[in-house]
Amino acid sequence: NIRKPCGLEYKKKPILIYGCSVAYGFALSDEESFGNQLSKLTKRPVYNFGMSAKGLQHAYYLIKNDETISPEPEYVFYVFINDHLRRMFVNCNRIDNTKYLTYRFKNGELVENPQGSLADKFYLVGGIQNICYYTLKNIFKKQIFDLAKTYLILMKNEIKVKYPNAKFVLINYDNSYYSELTPERVSELEKAGIEVINLNDEFQDKLKMDSYKNPVQKD
Repeated sequence: NIRKPCGLEYKKKPILIYGCSVAYGFALSDEESFGNQLSKLTKRPVYNFGMSAKGLQHAYYLIKNDETISPEPEYVFYVFINDHLRRMFVNCNRIDNTKYLTYRFKNGELVENPQGSLADKFYLVGGIQNICYYTLKNIFKKQIFDLAKTYLILMKNEIKVKYPNAKFVLINYDNSYYSELTPERVSELEKAGIEVINLNDEFQDKLKMDSYKNPVQKD
């Protein structure tokens, strides 16, 4: 379930958006959504492929397998939040009629896991997965982010094949105080050819304030 393209009347090169409910605009109308506002501000067509409760592997799958957008986009945005790291291992959406998408390395390449993961539909299984993740995440912190970086680099490579002139930009939505996207990790991504925009640098703590949230998103 993704947003319909907006701003198709504009003639500039389009923008593509990937990510989760933050990119999609959970509880927002089409008019209020990130893609629609971005389209109006930039006078460009915007294709928003953000999907609630999804993450890095889903964006990679879409970039790799979706039909090519024409004309070629000038920018491809991935909206990052910390929880995308957990979602590489734990199904974030228990009410879903599709299997939970995961990948594994085989012969040095990333291949889709074949299992249907029926067990992922059960809350008990999800609870156990979450306990395991939060228990082990600090022990395997480097390996977890390395996997995330691999997904991002593979996205960038797929984008380069489909859209040779497009710029791939990671938008860090999380507050810098607790983001896993540390300056050292940002430097790694930039060296890999991925531009990073930290929204906290622009808006400080405003994105976490209730006055800037939809009532549905408040605790």
